[in-house]
Amino acid sequence: MNEIYPEDIRFSPEESKKIISDLYAYAFNCPRDARSEEYKAGFRAGAFNTLLLPKYKHLSTTSSFPKGSCQLDAWYSGYDEGQRAAHSFQINYVESIQHNEPVPTIKPEEGSGEQEVSFSFT
Repeated sequence: MNEIYPEDIRFSPEESKKIISDLYAYAFNCPRDARSEEYKAGFRAGAFNTLLLPKYKHLSTTSSFPKGSCQLDAWYSGYDEGQRAAHSFQINYVESIQHNEPVPTIKPEEGSGEQEVSFSFT
């Protein structure tokens, strides 16, 4: 039997962006302490880089803030949270496979041609 590891769960850039959209909404569309735009950008970057297939590494997101700046500190803090959110998604994905439960998937939204990511945090 082939072992599946959470860090092996990676996606195309398009799929990653859809997953991140839901991760971002889950993290920031609820009551919590306010976060800066730099922090939120770091969150998206951390999640994106974590979920991105290795063959798309050239599309990884980096910061353009100057070294030693408060903005870069905030970006890196958000990056860490984004990585943790993506790792949680990867773990849930693997556990779904191992327990023969519905796997978080990218599904077409009815009538739109758009794709929607559906998953749950338990």
